[in-house]
Amino acid sequence: MNTFCALVEKEIDMPRPTPEYDTPLGRWCVENKVSSYALGEKCGVAQSCAYRWMVGETRPDWLHIPRITAFTDGAITANDFVPTDD
Repeated sequence: MNTFCALVEKEIDMPRPTPEYDTPLGRWCVENKVSSYALGEKCGVAQSCAYRWMVGETRPDWLHIPRITAFTDGAITANDFVPTDD
């Protein structure tokens, strides 16, 4: 085995950081075992866009909020994306 393969093998075994799904949508997806790929596909956006919604980096636009609400059977609504004054 060459050195590169040995390094890659070691990196694969290392624990990976877990993203913080500290948003209502992110928590719903974790609880319901829905990936950002599945969310993105159902809402008509790229996986990276759905991921940013899940971790709270961005908020969905008005076009996508009804799709999210329908996909989550009403568990996630527009109110879940309103910033709070914490």
